[in-house]
Amino acid sequence: MVAACDQPWLTGEVIAALVAAVRDPAAAVAVVLTADGPAPFPLAARVAAARPLAEAAFAAGGRSMRALLDAASRAGALVTVAGLDPAALADVDRPAEGYG
Repeated sequence: MVAACDQPWLTGEVIAALVAAVRDPAAAVAVVLTADGPAPFPLAARVAAARPLAEAAFAAGGRSMRALLDAASRAGALVTVAGLDPAALADVDRPAEGYG
């Protein structure tokens, strides 16, 4: 499970949905599907399945979570979870954005 430190409203519901999704034997990585597409954080992964994808993305010059998502998608190992509260995924970088 990987979450960004600036997602203060991340809920147990989101985490539980991602963990449940990545239990699918075909899944290496599970992320939340938003209106903008798959969100890189939070992310659940099965390490043994995701590691070769991450290594391939890194070897190809990828240095971001999006590179891992792209590699998992190409391999058919990316699972997306829809229907979750988008407010739980809010990225808050400054107090003016609603935190504090």
